[in-house]
Amino acid sequence: MLDLNKKAALALCITLAASITSAASPFIDLAKEALDGQVKITPAGTLNTGKASYVFQTSDQSSDWSGKLHKRMLVNNADNSFKLGANPSWEAGELLTEAYNPRTIATYNSVTNKTVLFNLTNLPHKDQMALSALAGGSFDAQLGEKRIRYLSGERELEQSASTITITNTTFRKRSSLLGDIVHSIPVLVGKAGNANADKKAQRFLTNQSSRPDVVYVGANDGMLHAFDAESGSELFAYIPSPLIAKLSKLTSINYQHDAYMDGNIGIRAVQIDGVWKTVLSAGMGAGAKGVFALDISMPNDFMNGLGALFEFTEQDDADIGYITCAPRIIKLTTNRGREAYFVAIPSGYNSSNRNGDAFLFLLSLDKKSSEPWMLNRNYFKIKAANSNPHNANALAAPAFALSAQGAAKLAYAGDLQGNLWRFDLQKDLDKPNVARIIFTAKDHQGNSQPISAQPLITNAPQGGYLVLFGTSKYVEAADKDPQAFKTNSFYAVRDSTKGNAAISGRDELAQRKLTRTTKWRKTGNTVSGAAFNYGENSSDKKGWYIDFASSNKSGERSIEPAVAEHGYVFFNTHTPGTNLQAPSSNSYAINVLTGFSASQDSITGYSTTNVVLTRPIVVLDSENTFKEAGGRTVKRTNYSVITIEPNARGNSVEIIESGSVSASRAGRLSWREIQNWRELNSIQNSK
Repeated sequence: MLDLNKKAALALCITLAASITSAASPFIDLAKEALDGQVKITPAGTLNTGKASYVFQTSDQSSDWSGKLHKRMLVNNADNSFKLGANPSWEAGELLTEAYNPRTIATYNSVTNKTVLFNLTNLPHKDQMALSALAGGSFDAQLGEKRIRYLSGERELEQSASTITITNTTFRKRSSLLGDIVHSIPVLVGKAGNANADKKAQRFLTNQSSRPDVVYVGANDGMLHAFDAESGSELFAYIPSPLIAKLSKLTSINYQHDAYMDGNIGIRAVQIDGVWKTVLSAGMGAGAKGVFALDISMPNDFMNGLGALFEFTEQDDADIGYITCAPRIIKLTTNRGREAYFVAIPSGYNSSNRNGDAFLFLLSLDKKSSEPWMLNRNYFKIKAANSNPHNANALAAPAFALSAQGAAKLAYAGDLQGNLWRFDLQKDLDKPNVARIIFTAKDHQGNSQPISAQPLITNAPQGGYLVLFGTSKYVEAADKDPQAFKTNSFYAVRDSTKGNAAISGRDELAQRKLTRTTKWRKTGNTVSGAAFNYGENSSDKKGWYIDFASSNKSGERSIEPAVAEHGYVFFNTHTPGTNLQAPSSNSYAINVLTGFSASQDSITGYSTTNVVLTRPIVVLDSENTFKEAGGRTVKRTNYSVITIEPNARGNSVEIIESGSVSASRAGRLSWREIQNWRELNSIQNSK
């Protein structure tokens, strides 16, 4: 059973998480929603250089477990270096503490299935009792009301230096009303993106044109917070109802740190009963088992919208566990040809399934709030059977292959036993459906390699998909033990999607070898190996793999999702610290199809010491190089992988890897006149 060890998990995040947006020209994949596109919610994406941009950066202080959310300017200088503003535009915790009242704090009444304001009379009896509990098993309703006022921001009952007698109504001292933010990455949601859609969608876009840009983040004060991205003021907060049972611990002067709203966030615009809405979905991380979904179409008037669309917890299905990844909101084509939207999540860690089976859950956003959850009616689950019940297992975050209409066709996800699963989403959901193993990751000694990060999917040569992923995990205290270190790898495996035959093992993949080297005063790796062809012949290969050099001794591992840009995959690895060695990270840029280094000097895997890198922040910049004889301009796309480091001077921005990923032609094709242009045009229009 996985313990989601707090110390191991904290080591992954240090005190830094960030989300980036460009103020002058936002990069839509990260910062904005699209009506039929999935918003990326991690600090990775494409940034327009030469423009003013912003970083939304979180940190915490363990002295009282308070948190901070800064907005800082990020400037790309003329020499292609980066500078982070010394003074933040705002810090949300400070603003919240200075002017906490009035606040809109909502929660979910799990008995009436309605969104309510957070006060004692609005809560079901069990939650009232949890907030009113005294030591010894008795209850005091007045204490419950005082706890709610404290949690909502009242400071009068906090312990102070002048406090002589500690009573039941003496609460923990806080320096900030914002709780610590450990694993929840801030998500910026702007105005709705463009829609080539019907009148309802256009009306939705028009109505949303005045919607503020909002930063959403979860904190271990038990709340999902919504902050105005311009001013930093809180628009509303939401407390998932499964957390209410332990909120009283936050008031104790003997508080020991615990996880609350510690999960990550997914966003998408969807149609619910034919009406376009913007939906946020999040798990609670290690705070509680389950997931919830909110209507955030009107963030500055949350209570007059649909509020909470649903909560789905272990009370609804015992196979749901702790959800640490960001839920995906996907469109599916049902067996009747109707398009519908679902929240898609893995079953997570530590579910109550006796066999250790994992599941892909699909939760309908069309479910009426008054309806109970009913399997194969308003939610569905596809089993990934546990191949070794003696070992704990969990399914990682899924990635989806989409149809031309944007509907999910297939899902891919790995598990902690090294299995890469394919889920067929084109079958009737209410009919029996099980996932298929297409590959099992094992090192050269036959040891299974856990897969804990979301895979990356690209189109493959000869058809099908290329699924890219790294191996290892970092959720238990034992994961830091050098005696348990094994070889970890990064894979690219081709799934032809034809039949259910799995790739038998490493022999069907091309090996890539890393050799440690130093160049330009930076230490990295060269990548070597034989060229190969994709295909079904005996001499062909079905992908490639890289073993991280000496990872069985150093513990180097791939536990964060990768990013694909211009035919290259960018990923970071983590090496945990020991008594003799500080933690470090390596940053890789690899050609998706060949497995070789993206850099012209063939060096990749640059090391960064004392910094734990999460998902890569990839900055792209295009430049004109020369003109061909026909008049076309050749453009070169340069990349930089950056990290934002806490240091004695505040924060610095370092380029940890850079190079050129592609060259393309732009402008006029040639000066030759196309004689039959009108004929070709009429043929095209008649199709």
